[in-house]
Amino acid sequence: MADTVSTPFQTRVEQAAKVMGIDVDSLWAHLFALGIENTADGESLLAADTTTESDARAIMVDGKGAYPAHVPNTEMVKIARFKAGWAVLKGRGQKPEALAEGDGIALKELVEAIKPVTQFKDKELLARYNLDAPSDVMEELKRRSHDRPFIVFSGETTSVMVEVSAELLSLARRHEVPSTYMVDNKLVRTHRVGEFPMLFVEECPLHSDHILADGFCEKCQDTWKGVEDIKRVAARVALNLGAVHADDLAEIQSTMQLAKNDRLINIPRVALELNELAADKKLPVLRRRMSRTGSSDPFYVKK
Repeated sequence: MADTVSTPFQTRVEQAAKVMGIDVDSLWAHLFALGIENTADGESLLAADTTTESDARAIMVDGKGAYPAHVPNTEMVKIARFKAGWAVLKGRGQKPEALAEGDGIALKELVEAIKPVTQFKDKELLARYNLDAPSDVMEELKRRSHDRPFIVFSGETTSVMVEVSAELLSLARRHEVPSTYMVDNKLVRTHRVGEFPMLFVEECPLHSDHILADGFCEKCQDTWKGVEDIKRVAARVALNLGAVHADDLAEIQSTMQLAKNDRLINIPRVALELNELAADKKLPVLRRRMSRTGSSDPFYVKK
């Protein structure tokens, strides 16, 4: 075999051979019969959508391929093992850490690693559900729940209460679920897949119509990250008073530097206004709850 193959590809073939219950040489012979060699081009060809499971099955299970002479006794693959091993070869759903562990990993763990989400139990899906959950996890939960609300979060966090949510998912399969539910004598909301509670975003101190992305304002072309809240509030107050301006980039940069260096807070007019607003509890709030559901209820945030 050629030595130009990448290590991940070679590892994947070795693990697939183990799942299929055949030796590595036999699997390479099957791949050769498919037109896939132990090269970078072979890896790309295997990954291509045009290389299908049915083509591979005809060769690896039914033995309809033309095999290289140096592997005279190529082992055929049992159909169940073929399906699991083919998923490994195609790189669908396996855990990278599982493939990295080499021959020591159990067959059961490998099969579990490549298991499609449609075979996950409800609690397994819910344990994987969060703001950054894979799209297939979200779609499967949505399908099982018929897009009904059933997910309950712990407090105002995005941590799923798996046990409670699993119970409600069982109900959602059969009929509508109420928008509120009692958990430990406390009323909580139920959420549809993609809805998350109480997420807040930060406004730019100088541009109320712009949301900060990890502190960065596109209009300011700079970041407010690390600038204390009171300094940001001082910038908004100074802008409202007309003590500073943010009509062009030069003015914006100047105002940001004044805010960062505490000079805005020390402008007498701004300091007086800050003190009076604080006494009246009317300081500008540069943080607001974000709703992406289109609902007027700000409790919900849809991913």
